[in-house]
Amino acid sequence: MTFEMKITRRKLRQIIKEELARKLDESSSAADILAQIDADRAAAKEASGGLELYGNCGMMAIAVVREAQRRGAQDARIIMVHDAHDVGEDVFTGDYDIGHVVALINSRYFDDRGEISEDQITVIDGEDLLDPHMSEVFTVETFTLEPAIESAIERNTASDRCPSDFRERASSIVDQAMGGAELTAGEADELESLVADAVADALDIDIG
Repeated sequence: MTFEMKITRRKLRQIIKEELARKLDESSSAADILAQIDADRAAAKEASGGLELYGNCGMMAIAVVREAQRRGAQDARIIMVHDAHDVGEDVFTGDYDIGHVVALINSRYFDDRGEISEDQITVIDGEDLLDPHMSEVFTVETFTLEPAIESAIERNTASDRCPSDFRERASSIVDQAMGGAELTAGEADELESLVADAVADALDIDIG
């Protein structure tokens, strides 16, 4: 299976336009096309071992960056592999294909595989999106997570979930990125107090 089987809204419109031009009969209805898109996406996910590397990778990356920012990461941004420039579209407002989305946290790269190398950003299931033989010319760019970028990711990927669906996985990835869950000063004081109370109760003493 090749990466080109990933279908985005722009590709869907292109497919429908081409198929209508051929005067499809009822057996090749829009419902059939949509069903094939779903089948392609499911097959791609299965081929990748169940990892969110197709369709929902952008929602995963958004969830990871949001969680990293919530924990105070100094540098948490989005990396998009896209072909907007190749097809003459504006990255923030246009319709184009996004090949993959990765979270950048403190100069380290993460997707559903966990931490990856810089070289792996564009490699999905052994296929490099920057291969000059690819039908699309992809560009790798880094963006601050903002509403326009979130909308672009939602619009130009074949996502069927939202960032909140990946909250638990994002938390696990950020634990890895930031060396485990970090406590605020207030949380640390509260935890220390709770431990002291528990010890006092166990020893039946009054610690004041």
